[in-house]
Amino acid sequence: MYTGHLAVGLGLSARERRVAPLAILLGVGFLAVVNGLLVAGRIERVRPAPAGALGFDLVFIDWDHSIAMAAVWSVIFGGLVYLSTRRDPRAGVVGALAAFSHVVVDVLVHNGDIALWPGSSAHLGLFLWRDHPLLSYLLEAGLDIAAAAYFVARGRAAGDRGARLAWPVALLLLLHVQRWPAIDPLHWVARLPEPAADMGYAVLVVAGFAIPGALLAWLVARSRSGGRVAREEART
Repeated sequence: MYTGHLAVGLGLSARERRVAPLAILLGVGFLAVVNGLLVAGRIERVRPAPAGALGFDLVFIDWDHSIAMAAVWSVIFGGLVYLSTRRDPRAGVVGALAAFSHVVVDVLVHNGDIALWPGSSAHLGLFLWRDHPLLSYLLEAGLDIAAAAYFVARGRAAGDRGARLAWPVALLLLLHVQRWPAIDPLHWVARLPEPAADMGYAVLVVAGFAIPGALLAWLVARSRSGGRVAREEART
């Protein structure tokens, strides 16, 4: 799952308009950023699988994508948001929920690699990547479209600038298109010899969530400038 996470963030940013979009849209990718860093540090393991839906098999990702550790990292992220927003408890809670949503959405497509806790023999995942790769791609597209429609509807109701509402949606859908295996950068680096493939995975995962997340957050904030709710929020 890739743009599905950003779609959740886009929808959540539309719902929680008093929380900075950056906190939400970086939050939904926070576990992936941790995963990339841990793979680069050889703490977690992935294996190139160019023919697979992701391009890699996630051999061991328990230190960020297990349910227990996802909760821990989500609390840490929520705490950082809380501190960075002058101790706004709502922002901290929303940030934590955004981060934890990552592992919840991943269960839909992952290949049984989401442990309950590090080293647990019990794993979650519906194996859509392995058994129904096209369905997983279409499912993610549906999630993107639903979140985009919700984002636009909420924005229009709040009086946001209509034309600018299209830019976050366009970026989200463009990112989904580039996940098609024939043009997906993850599938390209999966063809490199190891350890170059693993390092390429780490770089792409970190950059692939941090940069688009920040850009989406900027576009969302920009769409609100001049909106009725934006003016009301500024006064409060």
